[in-house]
Amino acid sequence: MPEKVPLEDAAAKSVCAALTLEGFFEDGFTAADAQELFPGGALFHYDGGEQVLREGEPGKDVFVLCSGRLAVTQFSAGMSRLLNQILPGHLFGEIGLLKDGLRSAGVVAEEVSLVFRIPRLDLQRILEAHSPLGEHLLALSKTRK
Repeated sequence: MPEKVPLEDAAAKSVCAALTLEGFFEDGFTAADAQELFPGGALFHYDGGEQVLREGEPGKDVFVLCSGRLAVTQFSAGMSRLLNQILPGHLFGEIGLLKDGLRSAGVVAEEVSLVFRIPRLDLQRILEAHSPLGEHLLALSKTRK
């Protein structure tokens, strides 16, 4: 089970970079900005070998890797196959948000990692309340199909 840890400015900068939010915040993006924009969001600590997402499970939250390294795997023909690695500053989990809500692949921490979870409800609220930012985030997620 991942441990929830305090969000600091360094992790917020990773979220900002992954979501390309630089143009939306004049004074830079801080931990306080992240908490205000994503009130249901949280930073989680994963140990190496710990499962972040499970293939086939329901889920529409989106994630940003703030530090560490993750492996993306898919089960096929009775074997787990490595599809990709996720490095700090990258967004993942958006396919579940856009498609049928099922995770298309598993994600496991290859080393100690910090992952920021952005709940689907926070994204919906942004789409409704902040049109330009919401449209930006929706367009960003669609490029990741």
